[in-house]
Amino acid sequence: MSALRSVDFKVFGRVQGVFFRKHTKDQADKLKLVGWCKNEPDLTVTGVVQGGSSQIDIMMNWLEKTGSPQSRIDSCSFSNDRNMDKTEFSEFTIRRKKNPFNNTYIEPPLTDDLDLPNHKVQFSDKVRNNVRDISVTPHLTRNLLQHCKI
Repeated sequence: MSALRSVDFKVFGRVQGVFFRKHTKDQADKLKLVGWCKNEPDLTVTGVVQGGSSQIDIMMNWLEKTGSPQSRIDSCSFSNDRNMDKTEFSEFTIRRKKNPFNNTYIEPPLTDDLDLPNHKVQFSDKVRNNVRDISVTPHLTRNLLQHCKI
């Protein structure tokens, strides 16, 4: 068995909106690697891969030269390349940005009674620095909250 290794990566180019993270996860799963990847505000994709040294080398080559079918890789930087005794993750995941609607207020309080009048839902959007008020049915409110994972 090859030694375990961990490497951080940052991929530059057209790598957002082209399923780059999905294909990165698929490739990592195929190579039995663990870690994560995520989109960054500077339009790069960063992440960590951990696993067998030979599989890490294959993944590094894939990140530098292949990527997703619609991506264009300008460059890829690697850092924190180190040997390890045990991986820090149990699987390879795609990290998504946190929900910007982190302050949500519902009036009246949500109940199972679908005959209540519409609810007023106020979202405080910290990314865009504004507040949105919408009026929705109790059923739609419940679905909206589940979709936003609030």
